[in-house]
Amino acid sequence: MIRTFGLLMVVLNLASCATPGLSRHDVSRFEKGIRLPVGAYPLDAYARFYSPPRIHSLDELPFTTILDPPPGWPEPRGEPVVAAVFVRAGGPFGPYPAKAHIVHEAQLPYAVHGGCEVINLIIDPVTGVALESWCNVGYYLP
Repeated sequence: MIRTFGLLMVVLNLASCATPGLSRHDVSRFEKGIRLPVGAYPLDAYARFYSPPRIHSLDELPFTTILDPPPGWPEPRGEPVVAAVFVRAGGPFGPYPAKAHIVHEAQLPYAVHGGCEVINLIIDPVTGVALESWCNVGYYLP
């Protein structure tokens, strides 16, 4: 009886510590099906930043440019999404290498304007489908 109770407590403690996140496998799955918006550079030209899934309201999405609302976006949102920001590697928004990065949401690049130097994406973490992707507003003028 005591062994069963102890095992149950360990399982419950592990379950309570588990947090949904992203793995390299998840990101690879997402990138196989991403369709970038018209005007975007090829996928491998971008430093690609993905944040772990969470439930967002439209106002909480971590983008400087947002479609209002993205097509098919229910409010209030009941399912988590992955917010991702791609910035052109070596471009005006930082010397980031052209590869996938998994970061906390607060570490997503904060890029104002930039046109297709910056791509914003909302991804369904279950299906791996990008629900929406768009270029930032404005253009970068060197």
